[in-house]
Amino acid sequence: EPAVEPTCESPGMTAYYRCSVCEEAEIPSEEYGEPLNHDWAETLTQGEITHYYACTRPGCDGRKGEEVHKQPVLATTLAFVEATCKTPGYIEYAFYCTVCGKEMEHKTDSIGLFPNNHEGPFTLVSQTPATCVSPGHTLSKCEACGMEFWEETPIDPNAHNLLAELIPGKAATCTETGLTDGERCPDCKAILTVQKEIPALTHDWGEWKQTKAPTCLEEGDKTRTCKRDGCGATEMRPVDVIAHDWDTSVWITDGSKHWHKCKTPGCSAITDEAAHSGGMATCQAKAKCAVCGEDYGEKSTENHAGGTKKVYYTEGDTGYEYYVVCLSCGEKTGETGVTPYDDETFDPSTGEWDYGEILVPGS
Repeated sequence: EPAVEPTCESPGMTAYYRCSVCEEAEIPSEEYGEPLNHDWAETLTQGEITHYYACTRPGCDGRKGEEVHKQPVLATTLAFVEATCKTPGYIEYAFYCTVCGKEMEHKTDSIGLFPNNHEGPFTLVSQTPATCVSPGHTLSKCEACGMEFWEETPIDPNAHNLLAELIPGKAATCTETGLTDGERCPDCKAILTVQKEIPALTHDWGEWKQTKAPTCLEEGDKTRTCKRDGCGATEMRPVDVIAHDWDTSVWITDGSKHWHKCKTPGCSAITDEAAHSGGMATCQAKAKCAVCGEDYGEKSTENHAGGTKKVYYTEGDTGYEYYVVCLSCGEKTGETGVTPYDDETFDPSTGEWDYGEILVPGS
């Protein structure tokens, strides 16, 4: 007899021999190996009445945890057909075992007509469109059941009154932006045409006009005015000081120098300032400046402009001794000398020359 392999619950058996004549065993079989134990499946096997975990080893019909299906519960709605005003609806659903999920029961329940769920087709009877402030209404007729019914359509925020209301704009000025005209719905006041900004115009300046004359002491100013109606804006700019208005018709002097003065009232500026020069002082008068004509300096004791004469005052060894005096101022010039006695033109008794000799500078 052949050997028997181990099973899930029994060890294996070795081969044994029996007599082919008397069929008595001559060599008995012996156990070998260990039982394999069951290899249980991870999921339940769903039978008609029970569910259980089956052994996965080939040829083994071992079962574990076998029990009758539990009380079924409604697990899934399979189909739902909505009833209408003309056609009934129905619900199809199934019950399953709460343990293994085997479907236990399949049912279909009918739903009667639903008169408010119109099947159509629909015919429009009348219609009032919605606006931006009020809903619309539609009266329709169901051709399936003949019933007429109202339907309200929601407010349409874009269905504005076509008689738009004007939003006045404003003109731009030199300094402020303007706005174009706009439009809004007279019912809901929604803006239909947005006002756009108009850029400021900037000033339209006129010609510059002098408003204050400049002098050599301070700046003047000039002004221009915007020519646009209603603006009246002005702009002022300084005008540079001007050159001095020198009075060259007369020299100003202080005894040692001369200069010209600016004619602008309040201005103390001077020009052409210089010390007196030129001219020649005499014993009678100071020197006269060759530039301004002003007398300056001191009288000269060296320059006798009115002529001189010799004054004989004694008889010397070789002639008459004399000194020289100025005919204008009478002062001695410092010059002295001797006139020889052999000079026949001189009269010692009177002390004068016969022809009255006068010595004049340069002669």
